[in-house]
Amino acid sequence: MKTLKIIVFIILSFVFMMYGVGYMMTRGINNTLLDQEFYRNLINDNEIPTLVHGKIVDLIPEVVRNGITGGTTITDAAQKAVVDAQTKLISNAITDALDETWLEKQSTKVTDDLVKSLNDAKATSMTVVLDLTDRLDIIKQNIAKGLETYSDAELMAMF
Repeated sequence: MKTLKIIVFIILSFVFMMYGVGYMMTRGINNTLLDQEFYRNLINDNEIPTLVHGKIVDLIPEVVRNGITGGTTITDAAQKAVVDAQTKLISNAITDALDETWLEKQSTKVTDDLVKSLNDAKATSMTVVLDLTDRLDIIKQNIAKGLETYSDAELMAMF
């Protein structure tokens, strides 16, 4: 009988210990992976919008230059100056429109949708749509402002 009590005690101890571990893991997941505030703090603490904006500033000029030149190398000095001016104008317009404040809002939107997807047991995929319509208007305005900084002769050479 004493042996049976010991075996029951060990089994119950194991069950309670597994229940405790499961409970703590569930609470930990609910307080981190399934909590929107966790991701918002993670974004702010790691300065994600600043990092993303820095990458955009680094990548956009190359993309714009390839779009203008079609990927060909420009050897003529006059043409190179025109391409450089156009690249600078368009790149600055884009990077100013996609500023850190806007990027922070978009990253919050993405993480909010992620948490909703994780909390929905029926969800099989996650899709986030970032609306750039208002940003395109800002880019156009930035280009217009940028064009005002050039003289008529420079504009004639550029276009």
